[in-house]
Amino acid sequence: MQDRKTKSWRPHLNWNRLRVACFLLLLVCPSLSSLAAADDSAITVVPASSLEDAADSALEFPVTPEQHHALTWTMLVTGEKRWRFRAEFAGVILTCKDRDGDALKTLRRHTSCWQSDGWRPACFLFRTPPEAVTVAVQFAIVSSEALPGWFEIRGVRLQDLEAPPRLPDDAGLLTFTIRDPSGDATPARIYLRDEKEKSYVPDFAFTYELGGTCFHLQDPRLGRMALPPGRYELAAMKGFDYEPVSAQFSVAARAKVNIDLEFARHRDRAFRDWKSGDHHTHLFRHGGSVYPMMDLEDVFTVAQGEGLDYLPFMGEDRIPEGLTLSDAGPFLASVTEELTRDLWGHICPVGVSSWPVFEEYDNAWPMNFEWIQAANQRRGGIAYAHPYGPLRDKRELEILADTESGLIAREYPIDLALGLPCTLDILAKEDAQGDFAIKLRDYMRLLNLGFRSGVSGSTDFHLDQGRQPIGGIRTYCHVRELTWPEIGRAYREGRTFATNGPLLRFEVQDCLPGESLRLHQPGKVTCHVFARSLWGMDKVQLWMNGRLVSEVPATEGAVRQRLDVDVERSGWVLAIATGPAAGPVMSKPEGKPMVDGQYAITSPVYIEVAHQPLPPDPEAAAYFVAWTDAVKAAFDSECAQMTANGSAPPDKVRAVVEARLAQARTVFEAKASGR
Repeated sequence: MQDRKTKSWRPHLNWNRLRVACFLLLLVCPSLSSLAAADDSAITVVPASSLEDAADSALEFPVTPEQHHALTWTMLVTGEKRWRFRAEFAGVILTCKDRDGDALKTLRRHTSCWQSDGWRPACFLFRTPPEAVTVAVQFAIVSSEALPGWFEIRGVRLQDLEAPPRLPDDAGLLTFTIRDPSGDATPARIYLRDEKEKSYVPDFAFTYELGGTCFHLQDPRLGRMALPPGRYELAAMKGFDYEPVSAQFSVAARAKVNIDLEFARHRDRAFRDWKSGDHHTHLFRHGGSVYPMMDLEDVFTVAQGEGLDYLPFMGEDRIPEGLTLSDAGPFLASVTEELTRDLWGHICPVGVSSWPVFEEYDNAWPMNFEWIQAANQRRGGIAYAHPYGPLRDKRELEILADTESGLIAREYPIDLALGLPCTLDILAKEDAQGDFAIKLRDYMRLLNLGFRSGVSGSTDFHLDQGRQPIGGIRTYCHVRELTWPEIGRAYREGRTFATNGPLLRFEVQDCLPGESLRLHQPGKVTCHVFARSLWGMDKVQLWMNGRLVSEVPATEGAVRQRLDVDVERSGWVLAIATGPAAGPVMSKPEGKPMVDGQYAITSPVYIEVAHQPLPPDPEAAAYFVAWTDAVKAAFDSECAQMTANGSAPPDKVRAVVEARLAQARTVFEAKASGR
């Protein structure tokens, strides 16, 4: 099959209505694409077929050569969801010119925002080239097809970021830099509060809420703002591997205060080879954006500020000009797409850069089987995202059979029965009544049937929404080096743990999660557990074959213990660490229930005794026989709906799906009968 880079997009637009709307706009405002004059009246930018047609004129500002500048404005983005990711260009173009008016350098900042949450500030940070004396500013939307969207611009300003700031008489100036252990400015999550707990946020920052108002600087070198006189605290954190840093200080009117905070990395040898990532993040998938000009470079800056080592971004956006995606450490960045068929479940690819081209039939085809198989062939991995969404205890089969119930990993047990490796997001943002307990129960049931699957965790956050920071739920991978093939291998083999705060290392006689220990006969095995957190620990539990076999309370906020555990038969063992709730800990992602306080869980270590497999749990097997039947009912219902709509899937597609479901059912039936 031929490979493809992105999924095809099939729009359905009312072209005539759109053309009439654009024509009426042009009648009302004949210079829609022109920039505002000095009166700051709003101008409207509508799609044009070319850049030349998109603008009649452009603003020009004087600039200083080889200086950092910020172009700022406010914008209102309006339109229908179907115009997202469609424009060839949408945003602002800067042309730096010399004294003769000749262009020296052209800079572009593109957005795929299709709807903003009212008027929102936006900016473009840039450095002028040598000999630049002016910069021309042009806003434009360029598309070869009509698009149901546009934006309005007002208040365009240019600021020289290296010029001394002007201070009001009743304020002082705070400048601050957060530094890594080598002393370089580094991205970080930052909190700035006065003595009454009022939060402050500087310009050129992205604001989120977790443990209070926090922010990420768009550029870590731009920490400065005017503050009224008073006492303040500046605090910064960078994920779960650095000790937070803070400083208290006073500000006086017309005075300047400079604060430098430097992280001391405390990733000890136990976690040196464990790298963290959030494999489920987005931009502009929904409307109501508060950061309408946010781009991938900003996303990767925020990710590094949250201490993430890798980020497979789930979006179909254009890569900003000059942005290099990383294939090797110290930070891995990639752009891929979440694969979203509601019938089978949403999946997130990790470390996959290209895909085969499959025939597509709405929600029915391809199954996730095709994508997982292709990811494995490309040395990548797959995680099932928000897998249990609307599932409820005692109603699982009813909900599984209902095609109106989306966001369920219906295919996950079937993939395991068919021998395809993938992880399950044990820690994830599910729906408003999400039931974590049944997800953990079913995961352990599958392990008790002899299947192998790792755990993972992710946020499914949209960074442009400005709600909570990404990485508050994350997956740690054990790798030999920080590369995408190694990350993909960790997901395939279950060399992972998921966490919202605790770091958890677990070994069974030198075997790490995802590995197998072989014993000649039943006996004792030695388990080593090490768990710690920036916010303290309560306990660590060991679970074997679905049973709690040991519990170790924390001592001085951590657990470091060697345990001997009796092993009577083949199976698996994993560790769960819990800790107290804390402001910066994400236990309810965007208000959705997940866990109480801190939580980390490892993938299993598998144990084989005397070359005998784990005896399957008949009750668990019967449950997944019924699960498969419910999925078959949902598939039949989906096909009936498609047929009624005149888009019936081909017989060959139905035959393949039915054969796979039948094969999985046979596997579960065999285990139910003890075979």
